[in-house]
Amino acid sequence: MALVVATLLIAIMRWVFSTSRPATGRPQRGPNADLGMLRPAANLVSRPAAIDAKNRLSALGIRCSLSRVDREHYDVLVFTDDLERARAALSG
Repeated sequence: MALVVATLLIAIMRWVFSTSRPATGRPQRGPNADLGMLRPAANLVSRPAAIDAKNRLSALGIRCSLSRVDREHYDVLVFTDDLERARAALSG
């Protein structure tokens, strides 16, 4: 009887604590990637260049983050409203 109760409890707990949606995997990369409110100000730059760009943008008060694209490349992401200002700051 105890074995039946334990099995029933395990089955119920697995159902209650299971994920409610399937795992979607890694987000899509490249120009068609859905980044939400963020847009790339610099694409496929090395880690030192990405950190330098992040520091330059942060000094100007532009909020940004880094996204690792692959083993050696990063994207510098900024909010859509700051995109033109960020690209101008990074190009000059």
